[in-house]
Amino acid sequence: MNGRKNPKSECRNSKQVRNSDFGLAVAAAVAIAGWLAAPAAAVIILPANDGDPIRGRLVAETDNSITVKVDAEEGTSATKTFLKDKIDTILRAVEAERLATLSPDNPAAYRDYAEELAEKTQDPDAAATARRLYLIAAHLAPQRLGKGAMLGLASLAADAPEARKFRAMAYLLDDGRDASLLASGAAAEAAEASSAPAPGDPSSEAVRENIRTAIIALRQGERYKAENIMRSPTVRTEFARYRRALTLKEFDAAARSTRPPDDKLLRRLLAIELALETGPGGETAPSPASKKPNFTQSLVAGALGPAPVLRLRHLIPGIDPARCVYRTGEWREP
Repeated sequence: MNGRKNPKSECRNSKQVRNSDFGLAVAAAVAIAGWLAAPAAAVIILPANDGDPIRGRLVAETDNSITVKVDAEEGTSATKTFLKDKIDTILRAVEAERLATLSPDNPAAYRDYAEELAEKTQDPDAAATARRLYLIAAHLAPQRLGKGAMLGLASLAADAPEARKFRAMAYLLDDGRDASLLASGAAAEAAEASSAPAPGDPSSEAVRENIRTAIIALRQGERYKAENIMRSPTVRTEFARYRRALTLKEFDAAARSTRPPDDKLLRRLLAIELALETGPGGETAPSPASKKPNFTQSLVAGALGPAPVLRLRHLIPGIDPARCVYRTGEWREP
């Protein structure tokens, strides 16, 4: 009697095992789905053998390896895994753990992290995240942080019209209504318009390509080639747009130096190269007859008429500052 197996007991145990396996499978599927839903972070891998930087999106990472999706030829992509003992540095400015600690109870923390990310131009996601954090800070504390956050956004603007919009909002959030917030922008735009090719002008793309060639030459030790390219006045004018990463004076000094570029300079050159590859698209410039005075020009000229209402909630398309809590790869409302 004791040696006989109880069929009901075996059936019950087998069912428990199946349920347990099913539960593990569901948990794994949920974890994978959550990972796939989270936006893939951009990374730049600098190989230990001084090879070319590898740019891609993070797929998976362990203590010993990292897997990224990299762009291949003809618009395709490929997933590659790299051993960490063969990697010198992994560049990633945006830290998900840091984002998760941000709370609406401390608006200044959003502003502080935005300022850090705005300086980390190596990571292609840094500027986008900095824009979001600046906007959230202004939304949470418009009186205290709004003006500074808008000026921070203006420094990260994709083009002159967007920069004008951010400076206009900075003016509206400033208790003193300091018109110099707009006047300085108008002066800068006038100087830029008089010296740089118009957006969409083929010559603009040619100048950007010359800058990219000069940067690659300097990275690869071809100092004389880099120096010769940068002698062009139009190239130097366009390069000045990237002075947050590297100034003309610093580039010239590196091109004349007999020492190879150090890690810090290589990262800054790479940052500009990335910015050039994802630079502004071509917009057709309006004709003089159809061009209307913008908000900044009207205010400076003392001829401000009715203007569209600027609202923080809709200031940047696709970004809702009310979604200010970061959880499991998503921005949510508290």
